[in-house]
Amino acid sequence: MKHRDGKFDRRAFLKITTVGGAAAMTLAIPRKGMAEDAAKSLEFRTLGRTEMKVAIVGIGALKITEPAIFQAAFERGVNYVDTARGYLNGNSEKVVGQALKGYRDKVYVATKFKLGTKEHMLGQFEESLRCLETDYVDVIQVHNLKSKGEAMDPVAKEVITQLKKEGKVRYAGVTTHSNEVEVAQALIDDPDNFYDVLLIKYNFQSPPEIKQVIQKAAEKNIGIVAMKTQNGGYQGKEWADVSPHQAALKWVLQDKNVALAVPGMNDLAEVMEDTAVMRAPLLTSEEKRLLERYGAYLEARSCRLCGECNSTCPNGVDIQEVNRCLMYAEGYRDIHLAKQTFREIPAAFSVERCTSCQRCSAKCVRGLDIAARMRRAQELFA
Repeated sequence: MKHRDGKFDRRAFLKITTVGGAAAMTLAIPRKGMAEDAAKSLEFRTLGRTEMKVAIVGIGALKITEPAIFQAAFERGVNYVDTARGYLNGNSEKVVGQALKGYRDKVYVATKFKLGTKEHMLGQFEESLRCLETDYVDVIQVHNLKSKGEAMDPVAKEVITQLKKEGKVRYAGVTTHSNEVEVAQALIDDPDNFYDVLLIKYNFQSPPEIKQVIQKAAEKNIGIVAMKTQNGGYQGKEWADVSPHQAALKWVLQDKNVALAVPGMNDLAEVMEDTAVMRAPLLTSEEKRLLERYGAYLEARSCRLCGECNSTCPNGVDIQEVNRCLMYAEGYRDIHLAKQTFREIPAAFSVERCTSCQRCSAKCVRGLDIAARMRRAQELFA
């Protein structure tokens, strides 16, 4: 099972989880009693104003295609799974639904739909229930919001209110990948305190204003769930066999305003690495140094998705979103996900508009070579 490359080695997994690999199985997937004993040392936090006691590490379902991966995480103490209607071209919720068999009463389930008409949002949600094979979800999230107006969309609130009355939803949330401060502030300022949960991009390279708005949201009793905690999951020969990703996850969880993080765990090795943080969340001095090296490695490769560059492009290219696609391709090493996300960028904001420029005038506040990154996107996604 190759680590952090997004590829699942089924034969290796089966070797570990069959009788032939019994010794390894004892370590990787504890038997019921052992799991319960181990769970005593897990750290749990309350998710904002909800009544949900969550382990500090959940699991993000963006790329996972094997129910066994989820179940391995559940046995290690994970009790929160985050999926979405659109993940894996609509198949993610089906995989989660299979994984939840025998675990539904032990695991909180969060899914997402995108803004649209009332009928469209209700239709998305009913399809989610069907695929998840459940009659309710713990958290429904309005997906990928980018502005205050979207965060306060009255139709979305109406839909969620209806679903709550019907007993199909317990709590409501939003997710945001860009313009996060404005979206988060909208939830904070909302006199109705409508949304209970905020899923937000947060990692050791996030700008100070993200940390600040997370604190303000937590003070309003909004439950904070952190995503993109490993900042793309990039690999580099600079650290040989030592992974910086556990250290990156620990960095996020040092912030007590964060209830939990939801990293993707694409194979059993990643399940083991990430769930270990639930029992030992404190950053060591060695891990801090490792993060410094990882940050230096990312400096010339990875966009921090702050969005500051978008306003500097005369053609209105959504540079941040294009860079997110590149992160999926180069960090996650998932070209299918990258291309799928790229296709969702409206033509008016696509990188194809770059062809009308003789010279790129867009600027990155960190000095990332935007022109080179846009050329790279054209090479990969054209």
